[in-house]
Amino acid sequence: MKKIPFNEADTRIYKPTDITTVLELSVNEKNLTGNSKGEHFYNVPCSFDIETTSFYRDEDGTAYDYEQAQRLMQKRKIKLEKAAIMYVWQFGINGRVIVGRTWDEFTEMCEVIADTLQLGEKRRLICYVHNLSYEIQFIRNWFDWAKVFSIDLRKPIYAITSRFIEFRCSYLLSGYSLAKLGEQLVKYKCEKKTGDLDYSLLRHRQTPLTNAELGYCVNDIKVVMCYIQERTEEVKKIILEYCREDNIDMEILQERKNGTFPVLVQFRYGKNGQKLQYFVVKRYYMKYQLIKQLNAKKMTQI
Repeated sequence: MKKIPFNEADTRIYKPTDITTVLELSVNEKNLTGNSKGEHFYNVPCSFDIETTSFYRDEDGTAYDYEQAQRLMQKRKIKLEKAAIMYVWQFGINGRVIVGRTWDEFTEMCEVIADTLQLGEKRRLICYVHNLSYEIQFIRNWFDWAKVFSIDLRKPIYAITSRFIEFRCSYLLSGYSLAKLGEQLVKYKCEKKTGDLDYSLLRHRQTPLTNAELGYCVNDIKVVMCYIQERTEEVKKIILEYCREDNIDMEILQERKNGTFPVLVQFRYGKNGQKLQYFVVKRYYMKYQLIKQLNAKKMTQI
């Protein structure tokens, strides 16, 4: 048995019910890699993304687009709530792409992935999301979570489900927008498409999508997969650092110098959202000898 290579040439769009076939085509035991802690990870690029539609709704639940809401609020005082829903999601693994329209489809697919790949605490699949802080607001109530590391209340670096799919933020890893990320690719050329999706339209799970619109959605996760594959080939393993050294604008609770510290921090929160404690997760360099400035009783270094 040989490990299955990255296949960026597969242009087929698979359905969520095709997940078993997609896994057979994309990954096997030879694609596993490990670390000194006895943890194993599937050494393949994996990505997830959603497209959402934003709107306003009144107390009765009636939905309005932006222009309708503005006209309504100008005519009379009315309380409108801003809301957003997912209407299509995309999942890619080792070059192949699945597209679905509902959260039930996605969670059921993740269950099949966890069972088929025999995921566990020491055997995980890393799935990159470009700007995880946005997507996690939509998926956080659909999963039970084993661990979440954040650098702020709504800015996770990674989030591990109870079935051990590990979502990581490729934006924090790269420091580039999706458009710029495509421009950085050298071996696997793939650029973000523009202009094929009209964000002013209200959409839902039954809204038909044209081939051009689907191509726009699919291309977004192909860009991320190509980037992760290039980085993996560069360092030989999928176990990449969580973010760029110069891409963390840290909020340190004690003394600050020049405003930025190159460390990852895990915050623990109380029920009302206040920060109770923080832990240094990883240091890149000690330019300001940060450990000497932190209260040792409030810090656990990993």
